[in-house]
Amino acid sequence: MMWMVLKTFCEYWQSNFKLEEEIEEKLEKRFSMKLYSLDVSDNFTSYSTKNYEESDECDEIYPLSDKWKEKKLTVIERRKDADLAFCFDPMDHLLLSQRAVDLLRDFIDFEEVELLPVKKGKERYYILHVIRAHKLTCDIVKKDIHFRYVFQEKELIECGIEEKLVIKAEMNYGVLSGLLFTEKFVELVKELNLQGGEFEVEWNSEENS
Repeated sequence: MMWMVLKTFCEYWQSNFKLEEEIEEKLEKRFSMKLYSLDVSDNFTSYSTKNYEESDECDEIYPLSDKWKEKKLTVIERRKDADLAFCFDPMDHLLLSQRAVDLLRDFIDFEEVELLPVKKGKERYYILHVIRAHKLTCDIVKKDIHFRYVFQEKELIECGIEEKLVIKAEMNYGVLSGLLFTEKFVELVKELNLQGGEFEVEWNSEENS
């Protein structure tokens, strides 16, 4: 019995040691990482959900799909329709068209994200709702006239940032309200020729190395 306990402990220790080695190796290579925020596009239509009192539930970090009632979208600024749209409700969220969902579905981690349906006339869009936050150390610094986030690369690697499309960051003072999109997501948007959505760099590892 004691031998089995020691064997299990050794396997656990070796697994953790190997993971630490992989993280340190990635840090030594100093590969570039960026995190982006979603910005309003001047070229594409932006929306809001109709019922402001209910809509802020999307900021909660737990699944809503079981009790979700499909909401209607109202146009804030009418321009061109898009696959990715900006939604004020009242916080900022990303809307995905049915085409975007079909193309991105295989890349979405549904243990961390769910899709909440909303209606625009006869068309259906989906709010990208993150249901899991990652605990991250983050400083907020002023650069020129803007405030920027500064994250720790090791923590991002540990949470598997390279394979994710979007994250919510949980800091000591609470959960960051906005979504942070990864380079993988931004590259997929380009590769799949998804229209709409403008992304602004919020954090660049090369600028903080």
